[in-house]
This record gives sequence, structure tokens and C-alpha cells, in this order.
Amino acid sequence: NKIIRTKEDVFQKLSAINGISVHPSATNFLTFSAGDKTEDLFKFLSQNDIAIRPVWHHPVLAKHVRVTISNAGHNAVFIENVKKFMKGE
Repeated sequence: NKIIRTKEDVFQKLSAINGISVHPSATNFLTFSAGDKTEDLFKFLSQNDIAIRPVWHHPVLAKHVRVTISNAGHNAVFIENVKKFMKGE
């Protein structure tokens, strides 16, 4: 299944970014955290027209957001922007 392969690719790339913690998922989205930087990452991505959903209101998912798996181009832009934020660029 293409969506599963794409999600696994995004999972691997997101997991490789220092400071990001990603949870395995059986759905078409990934839940992840940047720790204390999560809300700032959310704002940064929003300012760069990348939509992710905050899920930090749930007690078990404090400091977490989720991203829906998209096409290869959108996923690449998402990953590059997460890297850029986490590197402090």
C-alpha cells in the first residue's frame, strides 16, 4: 500500500531529526513531539502554510501534534521545515 510506505518514510525521516519523538501509528497520520518546543514548532509550521493539528490538550499527549500523511512533495516540504526549525534557522 502506497500510503503505508509513504507513512513509514515520513516516520523514518521525522524520527531522524534530533529532538523529535514520533509515535508509531496504524492510521494515515503521525503523532510527534518536539518536547518544550512543540507549540513553537506548531506556530512556525503554520506561518509557513503547513497544517498540523495540535493534540496537546489530551492529558496523555501533552506537547504533541499530529501530521496527516500527504503526497511526496508536501511531505518533503514538511520534513524540511521541521529540520529548519529544530536547527534554529
